[in-house]
Amino acid sequence: QQLARQPIPEDVLWSFAVQLANLLVVVHSHNLSLGPSLTPSKLLITNKIRVRANVVGIYNLIQKDERQSVQEQQAEDVWRVGQLLLLMACRTGNSTSLEMVNRNYTKQFSQLLQNILTIQKGILPNGSYLAHLLGQHAFTELSKVNMLNDMLYENLYKELQNGRLLKLLVKLGMINERPDDSTSMQWADSGDKYLMQLFRDFVFHQKTPEGKPNLDFGHVLESLNKLDSGINESMMLSSRDEKSVLVVSYADMKQAIRSAYDQLYKKSL
Repeated sequence: QQLARQPIPEDVLWSFAVQLANLLVVVHSHNLSLGPSLTPSKLLITNKIRVRANVVGIYNLIQKDERQSVQEQQAEDVWRVGQLLLLMACRTGNSTSLEMVNRNYTKQFSQLLQNILTIQKGILPNGSYLAHLLGQHAFTELSKVNMLNDMLYENLYKELQNGRLLKLLVKLGMINERPDDSTSMQWADSGDKYLMQLFRDFVFHQKTPEGKPNLDFGHVLESLNKLDSGINESMMLSSRDEKSVLVVSYADMKQAIRSAYDQLYKKSL
């Protein structure tokens, strides 16, 4: 038994209408038409609400109709858009009619379809005509696009931050306790690289007052962000045997890491 089709929400239909109108505006502005490209089999729906046209321009190349002017072909495009919207609005029924649209959707949407499908004699509408009919709904769609862009930028910023911290971790991993550098005096208790060992323990090897491992992700991220920023805030680093304690700023630690990595890079050349 097949599941009954659910009606398409009206806000989605308005979104489809705005996208199709934008498509017509772009194509018609180049003195072209879409023709049979505006049929259900030639349209793709991606991400549930994005309409993408297929084989655009092919009709103009292989089936140029000399009997119709470009204006008449563009007017037919507008009518085809109306037919597409009518088909989508009536997908739950066995027929396509404006009466069904009146029952399931608002009067405003029904009036839009009526204006598109019943063009007065002598009027040759185009994409601009359809865009004018949509009015405020175009601004609603623009607002949705801006919200989506804000979300994408926010996610991109998060990924950028992740990449920044990963780069810092890679540098620390390359510098800390290299077997080919173990005899260097810089790893001694007074050496610069010794600070990096202590910093690693400070960030990743914290313990609770009960002596259990402290797996505090917040502490790790906070410490790495402060290190990457190079702030003047000081931190207390202690050796594992707790016999030596050093107070170092994040700015000094950042400079030490940069210097150690530069030396390592020169050796690699």
